[in-house]
Amino acid sequence: MSNFRFGRNTPKEIDDSITNITPLNTKNSRNSIWRQFEKFCGERKYVFDGNTSTEKLAFILKDWVEMHATQNAGTYKYNRKKRKTSSSILTLEEYNKILKIYNEDTPDGLQKMFFYVAGLELAWRGCEGVNVTIKHFKEESDNCAQGGSHKLTDSKWLATNTTDPRICPVRLYKKMLSKRGKHITTDRLFLTPNPAWREPSSVGWFKNSPVGRNEMGKWTRTAAEEIGIDIKKKKISNHSLRSTAVSQLAKAGVGEEQLIKITGHANTFSIKPYLQLDGDHHYQMIDKLRANSTAMEESNNKSTNCAPSAFGTNV
Repeated sequence: MSNFRFGRNTPKEIDDSITNITPLNTKNSRNSIWRQFEKFCGERKYVFDGNTSTEKLAFILKDWVEMHATQNAGTYKYNRKKRKTSSSILTLEEYNKILKIYNEDTPDGLQKMFFYVAGLELAWRGCEGVNVTIKHFKEESDNCAQGGSHKLTDSKWLATNTTDPRICPVRLYKKMLSKRGKHITTDRLFLTPNPAWREPSSVGWFKNSPVGRNEMGKWTRTAAEEIGIDIKKKKISNHSLRSTAVSQLAKAGVGEEQLIKITGHANTFSIKPYLQLDGDHHYQMIDKLRANSTAMEESNNKSTNCAPSAFGTNV
């Protein structure tokens, strides 16, 4: 190949030069793909030659991409990967039904009540609760601020619920701490309930072993099924608490810049997948749209009625 920089080599010289430096594996892969493409064109009865127009070539390549070939029993199947489905939000009615399932005077009930309240109010990720320790919250007056490695966690805390003390996260948290027996050496907050906790000889409410990730991962899904949600049609997971928190806060008018302080996201773009509309939110938006439209129409009519006429008097 000549050492000319701008286009003095013939197409054959260029092709030969590329062929000489192309690794054997690359050549084999390219030939294999080309054979698949030729077979694809034959099955689709596409005519592909030097006279094929640019528009026709674009159509063929688009069809090739959409029906990208993984050969299966002599046919080509569309190999598009299924998009991961986001966890569905819970309505407030569903959320409150879940809370009513549990009795805080039992080990399992107390832990799960705190999990659902804290999970919603702090917008916890799926199994973020697994890693929570007794040092995760520091008491500040009547609140418990959340610690952690993320810089934005300083803006998150458990706020005392004076309206409904039954689901006050601060009270539930302190009660959980009070039920940890002297035998507990792990600093993890969520512990395995002791089946014999009622026995006089029992060491306490909990075993000295944390709740596992797999076990905790079932909590919200199991509770949703218990209150009658069809979990085959609606994807419910612990992450649903996070989705619900973001959606409900957005519904209440909280801006995206404030939302990321709760969720810990680095930017507002990251919370877009969490902004799911429920029926009530949708109707509220439609009502606002209609109200604005009506107000604008009334304003336009008023302006028209008050406009000066050609004779210098108002109509």
